[in-house]
Amino acid sequence: MQNMHEGIEAVNDKREHLRLPLGAKVNLQTLSEGPNGESAKIVGCQTVDVSRGGLRVKIGQELVPNSILQIGVQLPSDAKEYFLTGEVMWCVSEGSTDEWMAGFRLINGAETDYSWWYEALEKRD
Repeated sequence: MQNMHEGIEAVNDKREHLRLPLGAKVNLQTLSEGPNGESAKIVGCQTVDVSRGGLRVKIGQELVPNSILQIGVQLPSDAKEYFLTGEVMWCVSEGSTDEWMAGFRLINGAETDYSWWYEALEKRD
């Protein structure tokens, strides 16, 4: 396990955006609505750190790398929930079956709040 965390730390050294250690409430849409009216599956989790280009979250289930998910994030002391799209870059177990750490790369999409997210974090840098 130690080697996996060392690898993640090495990646952190090459980041384009500054990471802020910020605990924010996150809702991930892990399954979209089905063709027969099945509801979407929303999973709650918490950020460990955030940046203008990504998130690191602690979550109670494994996520599949390369998955594209819809993300809702509410920053502390900010009433707005930011609706974003992110790609799961990695997901590692934290030592038990119900504790996982996952990294997301945010995708700038036309129907997301990415530009507002970018501005909100720019003010916190």
